[in-house]
Amino acid sequence: YDRPDQMGTPVYQQTKFSNFYGGPFSLSGALDYKHKFRKKDEELSVDATYSKFSMKRQQDYYTFADSNIGGSTIPIAPTIEHAPGTGGNGTLTLWADYTDPLFTKNGKLGLGFKSTMYNFTSGNEPTIQTDTAINAPVVTNYSILSNYNYNQQTHAGYVNWSDQQGKFSYQAGVRLEDAIYDGNGEIANVTRKDTTFHNSFVNLFPSVFIAYQ
Repeated sequence: YDRPDQMGTPVYQQTKFSNFYGGPFSLSGALDYKHKFRKKDEELSVDATYSKFSMKRQQDYYTFADSNIGGSTIPIAPTIEHAPGTGGNGTLTLWADYTDPLFTKNGKLGLGFKSTMYNFTSGNEPTIQTDTAINAPVVTNYSILSNYNYNQQTHAGYVNWSDQQGKFSYQAGVRLEDAIYDGNGEIANVTRKDTTFHNSFVNLFPSVFIAYQ
């Protein structure tokens, strides 16, 4: 960094090194089951899936500087920063569908449910040291501190009826859904500050379809 009227050695120099390492890890799996009954078109399907992703990282910053005052180079104590962090998410989904032909030649009753549970986490514990002396304090760097956890659940059940009469076909049904959201975390501040939130609601979704061939 130069003064506007400077013609020689910079008044201040800074060199910063950083390294990033760590890698992602992910896995997923699924389990499927189907049962066909003796009655034509009557069947039960059950499925489950799970997926997970996680990440770890280490970030280190070393800042070295010196100043040039009166033609003399004066070292400035280096700044050492560490910012280890972790994060990831996971999703579990369960659902089942049951179909049963009833009452009429083309009539079908459908029943089912689906549950999805999702979790997300992200956090770090950054520290900063502005003096390399043996007993120099290592303090939390609140300017980039961030820890957050989020959970979401959605549970739904449905029932529908479909039939065909001549060239007309129709389907009518209703789905009941319960959704739950929770989050908590620490945000960057002069001191640690926790924040949480919760939200949940139940919705009803009716539907009707009519077709003519």
